[in-house]
Amino acid sequence: PVSGKWLTEFPTSWWPQIPDDKFVIAMKFRLGLPLYPVGLTCAHAQSKDKTAICGKDLDVYGDHAVTCNTGPYVSARHSSLNGILAQAGRDAGYAALLE
Repeated sequence: PVSGKWLTEFPTSWWPQIPDDKFVIAMKFRLGLPLYPVGLTCAHAQSKDKTAICGKDLDVYGDHAVTCNTGPYVSARHSSLNGILAQAGRDAGYAALLE
């Protein structure tokens, strides 16, 4: 419910500024428009071994880029989703524990 909140908020001096290029990328992703040209490969690297590159084909819509299991953002993405689901469970009246 709040993933699109940035689209409806009125910008204020305290609201984080989104650079134009990042805003365009976010809007294209949100609208399902192509982000990448055909033929690019994923350049995500392992955080410990920078030479271990994912190398899989990128889809033009960016779905692989946000779900790639290679790189430093895997655990951050997992922890974020884990917290959201646990809070949703608590809000529904369940006892939810984080792993």
